[in-house]
Amino acid sequence: LTGAECPGYIRYKGQGQGFADADTVLMMTAVGLTSEAMLVSGGVINPKEDDLRRLNEILEDQKGLRGEAKDREMYRVRLLTQEFVSANHATIEAVAEALIKRKTLTGDEIEQIVKRG
Repeated sequence: LTGAECPGYIRYKGQGQGFADADTVLMMTAVGLTSEAMLVSGGVINPKEDDLRRLNEILEDQKGLRGEAKDREMYRVRLLTQEFVSANHATIEAVAEALIKRKTLTGDEIEQIVKRG
């Protein structure tokens, strides 16, 4: 549901509520980007990463933030996602390993991995 070929970040579904709001998608995108950086590239985020463009679009187009307000929100999101990834490192790693093996996972499969911790 993401990526250049399907720029549908607004298509993330909430728990039975239709489309997720901008804040939820912002956090989901940031957690993915932060997880990748922390677990794969030694904490380095590629400045050409498509998720950075997506985060910027959400902050500007959906939340209406510009300048210092956007910078503060990006910093806040970065801190929250780093905390989340650190606290859930083992689970994120388990999901990543399952994705490497199978290439795709259903929501139920991810839920099972999360429950195992």
